[in-house]
Amino acid sequence: MERVRVTVQASDPISAEGLTSYLRSRCEIEVLPAGRRAEADVAVMEMERPAVGTLSVLR
Repeated sequence: MERVRVTVQASDPISAEGLTSYLRSRCEIEVLPAGRRAEADVAVMEMERPAVGTLSVLR
């Protein structure tokens, strides 16, 4: 089975670490470091409240 390459971006380091830790526990997911974001199949973003600027990044 091919692993899904994921990048994580969060509004604070504790949330980022929690998401990364959870995703790494899944054998079908490969969490990429920030320097390899362009290679990701999926981006997981955590934010308390989405702002217009944040939503434009998603597009």
